[in-house]
Amino acid sequence: MLDVIDFMYDTADYFVGDITAATVSPDTPKLLFSRKEAAFSLGLSLRSIAKLLKNGQLKARRCGSKVLIPHSELVKFSKFDHDLT
Repeated sequence: MLDVIDFMYDTADYFVGDITAATVSPDTPKLLFSRKEAAFSLGLSLRSIAKLLKNGQLKARRCGSKVLIPHSELVKFSKFDHDLT
């Protein structure tokens, strides 16, 4: 059974190749951040990120059930003072 699985992976590599190595390099900047990553990047809590998203102070994209915040929104937000109350 393991020989069949190994064959399947080898065949897939032959036809597809290593896509991740070709498209993503360590120098490629991250474009979209999860709420948790955005909170860490801005030094805020997840609750603060939720408030900012709800109030429209941060804009996000949805991909299925995921909420993703563009890097440009984090940069824009970090340039100004904000009242989080």
